[in-house]
Order: sequence, then structure tokens, then C-alpha cells
Amino acid sequence: MKVQSMTHLCIAGVAATLIATSAAQAQTTLVIDDFSSALGGVEWNAVTVDGITTFDEITDLAPGGAIGDRHTWISGFDFQFAGVANNLSMVPDDPANGPLAGTLNFGGFDYNLEFGLDYTPGQGTSAFDLTAGGGNAFSMDVFFTDIPSAPMTIEVVTGTGAGSMSVDVLLDNLDFTPTTYLFDFDSFTGTLDFSDVQSISWSFLTVNEFGPDAVFDNFNVVATVPTPGAAALLSLAGLAATRRRRS
Repeated sequence: MKVQSMTHLCIAGVAATLIATSAAQAQTTLVIDDFSSALGGVEWNAVTVDGITTFDEITDLAPGGAIGDRHTWISGFDFQFAGVANNLSMVPDDPANGPLAGTLNFGGFDYNLEFGLDYTPGQGTSAFDLTAGGGNAFSMDVFFTDIPSAPMTIEVVTGTGAGSMSVDVLLDNLDFTPTTYLFDFDSFTGTLDFSDVQSISWSFLTVNEFGPDAVFDNFNVVATVPTPGAAALLSLAGLAATRRRRS
């Protein structure tokens, strides 16, 4: 009986390990921003406080493929060029723009730079329900970055509180094969109600990097499910646990 129980423990342990490392399948349930339209008619307001200059968007007349209202900002130390804000662009989804069509692009000139996008419900809407359709994670595609490692963060404000989650974006060659980064709702800090989201903030931080460049696309809410192999292992782990209890 003891040997049998140890066997079940090993099966469960191996299954759990493989499930943890197995890729999840993700289905889009809500498009937050497809970056299909350029920033249109943007006016920037530059403010410097304690050595930190923030270019804050005053108006974005063409939010395009974004839900609700989109606000853009760039912040950093010792900006080398006053026009650095203009290096953040959304390339219209037009075949004439080639593989960069419909992407968010940034080419910077600063060592310590952060840029971000904030989304709030549009007129007549008080909150986003991100759980509709089974949504349980955010996703963002990274097509290119020349930075060895940089944090990408999502912050949300909900009816029950605020929270955030960060992931490290690794060096990615410009081959236009996206790497998808997932932000599971369950991994966010705070006590959050993702069916009552009042704002979503996404940001990317480039610390101690001169002239950082990055290309992003497809900021979505997705429903993640284990791959078929992982699902089978989950069943195996559950069976092993049940038999262990009976023994």
C-alpha cells in the first residue's frame, strides 16, 4: 500500500509540473486595443517635476481600435529631445505600411523612460466587464524589442479596489513572429472585481537603455484553457489524488 501511494504521488507531481509548464490556449473575448489607427491630432503637454518630465496627451482625436477612451503618456528623466513624445506612434492598419501595419511602435532617445496607455469607459458606460465570455487574463503581443529585459505592467481599478501585475519582456528579434505575454487575473495584487473595471493602464519601462525600440500589438482580454495534453494530465493528477485518499 505504501508503494502504491508513492506511485500515485509521483504521478500527481509529474502531472502538476507538466501542467504548470505547458502552454495555455487563449481565445480572445474582448479587444482592448488593436492599434489600427494612428494617434490623430495629439497635443502634448510637457511638465517637469523634481527632474522628471512627463509628456501628457491633451487630446487624441482618433482612438480607433480602442475600447472606451484612450489616453497616452510618456515619462522619464533628462529627456534628450523635446520631441521624444512624437516617437510613440500607432501605425494605421493599411497594407501600404507593410508588417508594421496596425501596431504600437516606440523609438526612444532616453536612458530612463516609461510610456503607457490608459483606458476608461466611454460616454454612457460606467465600467468594463472583462469576465464576459469567460475572460480570465490580459494578453499583449510583442513583435520586437532591443532591450535585454524590461517590465511591462498592467494596472486596473475596479469597484472593489486597485491592483497590478508585471512581467519581464525579454529581447525579441524583429522577425514579426509575436511573443504573447499573459497576465492572469488571479495573479494581480489586491482584491479585484474584473466584472466592474473602471480603468485599465498599460505601461512599458526602459531603464538604463539608450535609444530603446519596441513594437507591440493586440492588447486583449482572453479566456485561457490548458492545452489538451495538460488537461489530460490534470485528469490523471486528480485520479491519482482520489486513489491515494482511498488507499
